[in-house]
Amino acid sequence: MDLRCYAASALILAAVSSAHAQPADPPRKADPAPAAAAPQPCSVQSAEQLLEELEQADKGLKGMQAEILLHRSFVLEQDRQTRQGMLYFRQLEGSADRPATRQFHVRFDVQITGSRQERDKEQKFIFDGQWLAEINPGEKRFDRRQLVAPGENFDPLKVGEGPLPIPIGQKKEDILARFDVELVDAADGLTDENARQQQAWRKFVAGTCQLRLVPKADAEDVDFTEIRLWYRKDAADSGAGRWLPRMSRTVNHAGDVTIVQLVNVQFTDTIEDQYFDTAFPDLRGWDFSEVPLRRAPKLNAPGPEVIDGKAPAGEAPALPGPADQPPPASGSEPPAANPGAGPKSPS
Repeated sequence: MDLRCYAASALILAAVSSAHAQPADPPRKADPAPAAAAPQPCSVQSAEQLLEELEQADKGLKGMQAEILLHRSFVLEQDRQTRQGMLYFRQLEGSADRPATRQFHVRFDVQITGSRQERDKEQKFIFDGQWLAEINPGEKRFDRRQLVAPGENFDPLKVGEGPLPIPIGQKKEDILARFDVELVDAADGLTDENARQQQAWRKFVAGTCQLRLVPKADAEDVDFTEIRLWYRKDAADSGAGRWLPRMSRTVNHAGDVTIVQLVNVQFTDTIEDQYFDTAFPDLRGWDFSEVPLRRAPKLNAPGPEVIDGKAPAGEAPALPGPADQPPPASGSEPPAANPGAGPKSPS
C-alpha cells in the first residue's frame, strides 16, 4: 500500500474510532522517537556459506526492481561520473532441459559530472534474453545486437562475464573454480579521495556481508581484476528472507573503477513485457543499427560491457566477438524485423 494511502486510512480509522470514544484527556507532549537500531553485523561465517545461500536465492524469484546509482572513475581520462536511474529484472521460468531466461532493463535519467547535473541524458539498456538494445532518445538513436542464438541461454548476472555482476542462483563450485573468494569486513576496500563519498559508501553497506573475488590465474573471459559484492538479508515477508544485492565494485584491467548501488530493492511478480522489448519502434527521424549473430553457437558467451566501460557517444557498448560479427545495418529506417524480436516497443 502507498504510504500516503496508509496514512489517510489511519486518519480515517482514528476519526471513526474517536466518534464513539469518551472525551480525550488533555494532550501531552509526545514521547521522543526511539533511536534507529544499529545495523546487524554479517550473519554468515564464511564465503562458502554465503555462496551456498546465494545459490538458492533465485528460487521462486520472478522479478526485481530497484533504483540504481552508477559511479565510474576512469584512470586514463581522469574523469568521474555518476548516473541515476532504475533497474528492472525478470526471470522467466525454465524447463527440465532449459534454464530460466533472465532479462533486464536499465534506464538512466540523470548524469552528474563534477558539480554539474544533467537531466537530458536519458539512456536505456534492454536485454530480452537474446538481443541487447541501447536506446538514446536525446540522440534519436537505437542500436541492438544479438548476443545469444535461439535456443541458447546467457546469464546477464554471471560474475566476470555478465553486465550486471550479481551472483544470484549461480552454482558455488562454478564461482570457486574461477575466483579466489573471501568474506571480508563490509568497509574493506571502500576508499575514496573524497572523504564524504567514502563515508557515504561505508554507511550504505553497514551491516552487509561483503565478498571479494579475484580471478584465478587460469580464468578465461574475465574482464576484471577484482570484484567486490555486498549483500544484506531481506527481513520483509515479500522477500522470503532472500539475500538482497546492495552494492558492487569492479576494477577492470585499465584500473577503472565502477561502483553500482541498488536502493529500495523490491521483489515483484509482475513487470510488464514492454520493459524488455527490444524490437525497433516505428519512429521517424531516428537512426537504427542492428548486428545479428554470426558465429558458431556458444553457451553462456561473455556478455557486453554495459555497466562497466565507456562507449563513445553514439556508439554501441563494447560487445564480444567483433571479428565474428558483420558491420551493423544502419540507417534512418528500422531494419526488417528479425524472427523472435517480439512486438514493437512503445516510444
